Amino acid sequence: MEPLPHARWPEATDLLMRAFDEDPFFNFLAPEADTRARFLAAVMGTNLVLGDPRGAVNAIVDPDLRGICIWFAPHRYPIPTGEQMRVRATAIAKAMARGQAPLGLVTRALRAADLLDEAHIEPPYFYLQTLAVDPRFHGQGLGSSMLRECCRQADEARLPALLETSKEMNARLYRRFGFETLRTTALEGGPPVWTMRRAPAPLS
Repeated sequence: MEPLPHARWPEATDLLMRAFDEDPFFNFLAPEADTRARFLAAVMGTNLVLGDPRGAVNAIVDPDLRGICIWFAPHRYPIPTGEQMRVRATAIAKAMARGQAPLGLVTRALRAADLLDEAHIEPPYFYLQTLAVDPRFHGQGLGSSMLRECCRQADEARLPALLETSKEMNARLYRRFGFETLRTTALEGGPPVWTMRRAPAPLS
């Protein structure tokens, strides 16, 4: 993995939109495909803006952009409330002006985000906010490669790691890397979202 240069953010946003298009969580929030695509563009762009100053945005480039990993080091998440509100407010205003995010969708998304943050443990910990592989490159072990590097860093620091997923297939992958379900958040009328925690591997 390497830091993602700003010049590739539009490409990264497009990759993330395609990677999460079938995600149960985002399909629950925005069932209609066109609305979901516009909403994903706004959400993923915001994640890049919040993660970049903290050195959290990494990628696999070969030379195509193949995978994205937004991985927060200890004490870099949670993001301070004031900053998070400012960035979110700007993104929401732009998204609504462009028709990317109807007010009802924004309200549901913010409520869901708050519920998921409630499941987080006390710092310090690593936080894997986003792990995505371009669908064109699925089956090449790229997701496992990025996840392996995240686990290596957490083991080296002797700290836990945290993530969320609403896809059972992804949860199975994370379990193979030592993640265990910490909490299941049941969204009203929506899919379960698993908050998963991984303890550092025992010292050999």
